[in-house]
Amino acid sequence: MAKDYEGFDKETTPKYISSKYEMDLYDEDNAKPSKSIRIKRILVGGEKWRFFDGSKNTLTVLADELNENEVKFLRTAEGVLFCLNKYKQGITSLDGIKKNLSEKVAGLST
Repeated sequence: MAKDYEGFDKETTPKYISSKYEMDLYDEDNAKPSKSIRIKRILVGGEKWRFFDGSKNTLTVLADELNENEVKFLRTAEGVLFCLNKYKQGITSLDGIKKNLSEKVAGLST
């Protein structure tokens, strides 16, 4: 049995009416895509963490270059978030990441 859709208007049907506030708060001209920064832990060929900016590998931290406590910290979610936040702040060198990581781990052990 076919339904009669006479009088159906998307503009006046509540399901299709966009919120006045939604349209006022969202400015499509200012909407810019944000950068995608991620850290991937890789176990093949020795443990390492790779930092990706978009799809480009920008930094690799090898577990062999860190002490045991730093590696344990990096294996946790808190450690990865710490490194991710430092990377977003502009610390994109291996020495900078290692220095901040060692300071953080030293602060946790005391």
